[in-house]
Amino acid sequence: EIETMQSAHPFETALPLSALATVVERFYEGDSDAEIAHELSGQGETIDPSTVGTARLDLHLVRESDRPDSDAGPLLEAISEGTKSVDTAAKTLDVSASTVEYWLRVRETQIERRQVADRYRQAFETILQDRDIGERLTASLEETGLGEAVADQEVDVDM
Repeated sequence: EIETMQSAHPFETALPLSALATVVERFYEGDSDAEIAHELSGQGETIDPSTVGTARLDLHLVRESDRPDSDAGPLLEAISEGTKSVDTAAKTLDVSASTVEYWLRVRETQIERRQVADRYRQAFETILQDRDIGERLTASLEETGLGEAVADQEVDVDM
């Protein structure tokens, strides 16, 4: 699903597919960007939390804490329309210009999510739920001892 998403919507991050999959999995486990970055850094090159944040937005994974303050909406709209600058909005909202730029990126992500009816996020959730069900069934078989019994059965199937 991530590859499909990448082909339809260019990503800002250059993280490899395996790292993007980790971002999705860990996001749904409730991990912070710093925790995800720490895990990814353990797999090779050093990755900072802001890179994880960018990857999350590329993947349409928005946290409640990413969303701009409610009073920022009209100013973000004005920036998008070209009638206000990022610096002016930052001064008005008493935040940094980088915060306003981040909020613009979050807003853009939310627009993209609506345009695709949030199908990628729904697909991620379905895949993770299916995997979780499979893992629980496997664990249940192992707990009951049926896993070994089933594994030892000869199955005669005509193809």
